[in-house]
Amino acid sequence: MGKLKYLVPNFFTALSLLLGFVSILITSEGFLHAENTVSFFSHNGPYAILAAWVIVWCVLLDKLDGFSAKALNATSAFGAQFDSMADLVSFGIAPAMLAYGLAHAMGTELFMRSRIILAICMGFYALATAIRLARFNAVDVEELPDFFRGLPSTTAGGFVAMLAILLYTYRDVVGAEGIIITLEIGLLACGALMVSPLLLSKLKPRKSRFINIFQIVNIAIAYVCGFGMLIPEYLFFLILLYLSVGFTYGLIKKNEILGK
Repeated sequence: MGKLKYLVPNFFTALSLLLGFVSILITSEGFLHAENTVSFFSHNGPYAILAAWVIVWCVLLDKLDGFSAKALNATSAFGAQFDSMADLVSFGIAPAMLAYGLAHAMGTELFMRSRIILAICMGFYALATAIRLARFNAVDVEELPDFFRGLPSTTAGGFVAMLAILLYTYRDVVGAEGIIITLEIGLLACGALMVSPLLLSKLKPRKSRFINIFQIVNIAIAYVCGFGMLIPEYLFFLILLYLSVGFTYGLIKKNEILGK
């Protein structure tokens, strides 16, 4: 039983990696269909948007991985390395691919004009993800128990996925060219934040009962909306709220934390 407990977090990691691979396959499938639409339960839209929701599932599974490892006291060196390999696929390669796939869905002519710049942004994002994960494993492990150094790859992948979903949802307002430009900016911004020295506060129990209840309720709603592919606006708002508050708090505490 002592060894079996390690299967729980590693199961979530394996499932996240496989779903990341599925997301890449779904995006790739969109290049083979001229109509570039797919139906999945209540979902209708480009293959890349379905791929984006699968990445959201990967984010939720990744959080279950970390939670179960701590709850069962089942952290291990293997689990840490395995998690990084899964993160590179699910939050590095898959989000970059879905950006490429969504750009393709906006029209062949526009895609052909934009693909080189978009590919550069994709490469930068994927490389930043790999650097971020390598730095975390080699340098930042347990260095800052209450903060992340830079944007976590999980959050970056979730941000790109939700950004893609919202851009397609409001495509009539943004426009096809606006979608591609915003995706490029999003990839560059997330890549830069992942390798930045900025501190981001972790989601942890706080002294304030109100804050703890607020976190628990919103996390529960996020799981329902994420797996149910519902209310992307709410999920995107949660990510923006976390990043705004977390990075601001990190800036306030930076001198205090790093000065120790």
